[in-house]
Amino acid sequence: MGQNIGLFQSEQIEDVAPTGAGFVRSALASSDLRTVWNEFRFRGSIATLLACAGLGILWSWAGGFVLALIAAISVIDSNARRKRIDGESTYKSIALDVTLIGAAIFIADLPPAAIGTPYLYMMAVPLLLLPLRQATLLIGYATAWAAISLTPISILAPPSTIDPGLVTAIAFSIFAVLLLFLIGTVAVSLESSRQATDQRLSNQRALTLAGQRLLSETDGSALTDALEAIRQSTGADAAFVAENRGNRKTGPAAVVKQVAAQIDDISQSTSTEWTLPYMQHREAAAALARGEAVRLDEMLSVAMGLSTVSALGVPVNVRGEWAGFLGIAHDTAKGPVPEPDLSVLETIAAMIGAFMERQDAYHRLEKLIRSKDQFLASVSHEIRTPLTSVLGFASLLQEDPEQLSTEDGREIIELIRHQALEVSDLVEDLLVAARAEIDAVNVVKEPVRLADEINSVLSARLGTDHSDIFVAASQTHQALADPTRVRQIIRNLLTNALRYGGEQITITTHRDGPEVLIVFSDNGNGIPDELRKRVFEPYERGESGITKPESIGLGLAVSRQLARLMDGDLTLRSDLGSATFQLALPRAIEKASEEGALPEGAVVIGSEVHITVAPSEWGTE
Repeated sequence: MGQNIGLFQSEQIEDVAPTGAGFVRSALASSDLRTVWNEFRFRGSIATLLACAGLGILWSWAGGFVLALIAAISVIDSNARRKRIDGESTYKSIALDVTLIGAAIFIADLPPAAIGTPYLYMMAVPLLLLPLRQATLLIGYATAWAAISLTPISILAPPSTIDPGLVTAIAFSIFAVLLLFLIGTVAVSLESSRQATDQRLSNQRALTLAGQRLLSETDGSALTDALEAIRQSTGADAAFVAENRGNRKTGPAAVVKQVAAQIDDISQSTSTEWTLPYMQHREAAAALARGEAVRLDEMLSVAMGLSTVSALGVPVNVRGEWAGFLGIAHDTAKGPVPEPDLSVLETIAAMIGAFMERQDAYHRLEKLIRSKDQFLASVSHEIRTPLTSVLGFASLLQEDPEQLSTEDGREIIELIRHQALEVSDLVEDLLVAARAEIDAVNVVKEPVRLADEINSVLSARLGTDHSDIFVAASQTHQALADPTRVRQIIRNLLTNALRYGGEQITITTHRDGPEVLIVFSDNGNGIPDELRKRVFEPYERGESGITKPESIGLGLAVSRQLARLMDGDLTLRSDLGSATFQLALPRAIEKASEEGALPEGAVVIGSEVHITVAPSEWGTE
């Protein structure tokens, strides 16, 4: 934590807040303070109106009612100006009040001692609320009114029975209270403006640091520094980022990725990974998914074992999808919780989303760079191994062909053919993958009998593989597809099953509404959960047996691309057991199967064709 705090000390981020008189002038010019002035003026005028009317009634003094009428003018004007808070409106309102007060002390014929406090008020208000040039003009104007009031002219003087000292005391009380109340109101407003300015500067520093770190770096420390900046700017006890993960045990959940914390209780709880299950907090999860900020008090209280947690979550999106949230937490036992600036949190949440997206892209790029050499080595191995066999068998035939029996020669030729097919298949997959990147893969659709294509692939593969293959394919199941591409997909699925699956392989065809299906399954260990989501990504490979060479990881990716080009799809089905792949293709108009079209050894049961290939039958004539 000390390292993160040091970053704030060393960052060259200048505070641009005005200080001293400059700050006061800036604060006094703010719309917030002008609003405070208008509210104060409205309420003060009402209080003055009531006081003057009360004196008029108490003393049976007509001047009291006149003064109340003058105060009423200020009430009406201040009420109208409360919605107009521009600087010119403030100047005019103060000028009007100076006029009304000057007229009041002149009409009331106050004694000289009683004029001092109203005059002080008329000078203080412009000095507090207006720029110096405007304030000077109004002070001169107020001085003129005070001078007029000192003339011997008497209009509505208080009754002679009233002690002039009492009149002076009342005038002093009214304007002293108004002045003190105004000074207090201005002081509170100035303090509020100062706090708001400090908070804005803190938010700017947080945004600046978060932007510098998150938008230029990809390591974990950048996120930690950004979170610490958020924690300091919001006054929170902890700031954290949670990513959407979840598993079969927890269900949909958020897992806290990184935390910047201050208080001991929360710091201790961050030593282990927090899991925040959404199933127990569905409303909060739904709000975050809609892109809304949401209270997370209950969620964080349960996760951290604290009953005094106030937390807020702001959604984080990656590539336009909800990927988690940015959270801040306060310990309410330490005092009131400040209201955070939601726009700042949303901006930093967007930066974190961009950072996570860049970080993911960076890691994927690193993975691609690391796998480049492995890919080249795999391709080289996949091509060199069959070519070595072909060269060896060719050399054997060339050196002493007469010493080989007819059956040995045929077996060698079959092995050469099989190895050549391996290379041809690999090259074809590489070509399809390359062409798919530029949308240059062509398919020619025609009615394709699936049983014939399965048999064609099996017949080409019966030379060297040793597995039990059970086929249940109907001659009436026809797809509207490219036969070459269908054979390529079947070959890749068969190769995948032979390479990674169990000893028994089952191939079946089915009709499913407007589609026909080919389902490949085996009795192997299945595909690990962590690989299931990536099984159709290019160059993803599983773990094969000891005696079976690994592939380059293109077969399934290419097969899915081809299936979709033919308006079908290739999926991994989890509801049919382990390692069950389903190829779906558009169904063609079916025709009756021709007699004699069944492969050798096929058994017809009803409308289904069953082909059983045993290991002992492979490689025989």
